[in-house]
Amino acid sequence: MKKIWISALFLLPLCACVDTEKPSIAKTQAKVVSNIEKHEQKKDKVIIHPIIHPIVRKKLGIIEEEKVPEYVENVAKTNIVPISEFDQVAMTMTGQYVPEEFENDRIYYGYIKFFDREWARLQRNSIGHIPEWAAVNIASKVKSADTVFYPFGGPDIAYALSFFPNAHEYVLVGLEPIGNFSDVKNAVSNSKNFEQIKRSLFTYLRGGYFITSEMGETLSNKFLRGTLYLILLELAAFDFEIKNVEDLSIDSLGEEVARGHNMIDCAKITCRKRGESDWRYVYYVRADLSDSNKAIENIFNFMKKRNFHTFLKSASYAIWDRTLTEMRQFVLDNSRFILQDDTGVPFSSFDKKWNRYAFGTYTEPTLSYFKKGYKQPRMAEFFEKNQQAPIPFKIGYGFYQARPNLLLAVPKNALPNEKENEEIIKEVEELKEKYENADKCENCGDNDEGNNIGSEK
Repeated sequence: MKKIWISALFLLPLCACVDTEKPSIAKTQAKVVSNIEKHEQKKDKVIIHPIIHPIVRKKLGIIEEEKVPEYVENVAKTNIVPISEFDQVAMTMTGQYVPEEFENDRIYYGYIKFFDREWARLQRNSIGHIPEWAAVNIASKVKSADTVFYPFGGPDIAYALSFFPNAHEYVLVGLEPIGNFSDVKNAVSNSKNFEQIKRSLFTYLRGGYFITSEMGETLSNKFLRGTLYLILLELAAFDFEIKNVEDLSIDSLGEEVARGHNMIDCAKITCRKRGESDWRYVYYVRADLSDSNKAIENIFNFMKKRNFHTFLKSASYAIWDRTLTEMRQFVLDNSRFILQDDTGVPFSSFDKKWNRYAFGTYTEPTLSYFKKGYKQPRMAEFFEKNQQAPIPFKIGYGFYQARPNLLLAVPKNALPNEKENEEIIKEVEELKEKYENADKCENCGDNDEGNNIGSEK
C-alpha cells in the first residue's frame, strides 16, 4: 500500500504519514484546493505555496517549469556584514545574507520566498501591531522589568520581543531539546535542510504558536535538532545581530556554569538590535517544570536574582496542572506583573492583592480540545464588564477565530509610583497618538477560514 507525506496546512500534523486509500486524503486535498482558490487568487491564477505537496499540484493541474525560476531577482540582498559566524548562520536562514554557493540554488530561494511571504503575513496579522499597542496599554499601567520570564514558551522569542522590546534579558523555558550551534551551522550549509526549516516554521508563521506534538517530530531531525536554530532565525528577522552562543548549565544556586551533569541545561545568546550599543541576552532553558523535578529550584534561584515579569501564551493550560503547583506559586509570588492569555495562571488565583486589566474578548477556551475542564466563568464575567481595550491583532489559540484575550495582572504593591508615571507618560502619549493614527489590520488581517492548524500547543 503506497504511502505519501502530506504537509499539515489545515488539520493534519506536519509530516504525518498517511494512507493514500483513506478518504481523508481526498477531503484534505479538496480543502487545500478550496482555500487556495478562495484566498490566494491573483489575476485568475492560483498561487501555489512552495510547501504544498506534489500530489496537490497534480490535482490542480499545475505543470512546473523545468528551468530554475528567477528567484534571485525577487530576494533582496542586504549590505549588512555579519559580525560573527552565529550572525551569518542566522542571517542565511532569513535571506539577509546569501552565501555564494546558494546564489543560484533553487531550493534555497524557494525557501526564502516562503519565509518572506509567511513572515510578512505574521507581521501583518499579529506581531507588527503589538509594540505600539503594548506601549499604550501595558506601559501606562506598570513599569516593565529588566527580564522577561516565558515558561512554556519554547522557541517563541518573537512574541516576547514584540510585547517587551526593551527588556535586557529573555528567559524562555521548554521541554524541547536545545541543540548545538555546530550542528546548525553544518545543516545550514546544505540547502536541502531548508525544507526541514520550512516544515518547522509553517504552523508558527501561520498560527503564531508552536504545537508541542509537532515540535517533538520536527525538532528531532538528525540534521537539525533542537530549538536553537529557530531562536536564531527569529532574532535575525527582528534585525538583531548575534555575537555569541554559549552552552551552559544552571546550578543549584542559580548561577551560570559550564555545561555539566545533574543541572539544568541552557543556551545563552548574546545579541543586540543593529545600531544599538547595549548587548542583550536570550536564554533558552530546557527543563521539566513539574514538582517532581527537584532541579526546578535551580531555575527559581536563577530567576530570583533578577527583576522579572512573566509572560504566558498558548501554554496548553499546563500551569493549571496539580503537578505544577510550585511553578504556579513561584510565578504568583515573584513576578513584577503577569501578562497572559487564558491558558496561563487560572483567573481564580488572582485575589484582592492584584489589579487585573482585561483586553480583548473571553467567553470560553477557543479550541474545542480545551473546552472541557478549562472554562472560567468568573473570567468571562470580568472581561464582559471590565474590558480595557480591544486587541487589534491575532494572538494565541484565538488566532484564526480573531477572538484574542489578554489579562494583565499587577500586584498592587508593584504599580508605578508617581515619579515612574511621570517618566513614562510622555512616551505613552506620543505612542498613543501614533497608534490611533496608524493603519489598523483590517478585520485583524487575513481570514484563514478553516485553516485551524492545531488543537494543542
